[in-house]
Amino acid sequence: SSELGGLEVRIQGEDGYVYNAHLASYGQLGYVRTGAVIGYVGSTGDATAPHDHLEWHPGNGAAVDPNPLLAVVC
Repeated sequence: SSELGGLEVRIQGEDGYVYNAHLASYGQLGYVRTGAVIGYVGSTGDATAPHDHLEWHPGNGAAVDPNPLLAVVC
């Protein structure tokens, strides 16, 4: 947890990691599989309304827009 992101979680994978922040509470932590609930939408930290702050960091580098990937799987 941090002052800015509130309750936050990082999920590391082969191709980089995903970061979610402002969670209301945690779901499953540790090793997870596709479909596991890792957290619940909230407004903790420096947030003014409930939302899912999602970042994709390919190759563990800088964040890139995750929307093209989400559009394929959602």
